[in-house]
Amino acid sequence: MTSQVFVNWRKRRPKFYHGYACVGHLLSPNPTIQNAVKTMTMQEDLEVCEYLIFKLPIPPNMVGKEKTELKAQLVKD
Repeated sequence: MTSQVFVNWRKRRPKFYHGYACVGHLLSPNPTIQNAVKTMTMQEDLEVCEYLIFKLPIPPNMVGKEKTELKAQLVKD
């Protein structure tokens, strides 16, 4: 039974493990999840968070120097 669960999880993981789910997991207020995040966070998870920080508030038509300056401002704040 357990092996079948893992087989199904691996098969469906890409549909469940997307950027918003990853950020939601990292920012969860649940103490059990917070403890797990402290010990099991990977660089990939942090990169997803950084991507969403920039993706959501920056307009898609912004390019070049303006986009770079806005990214710097978002990280600074």
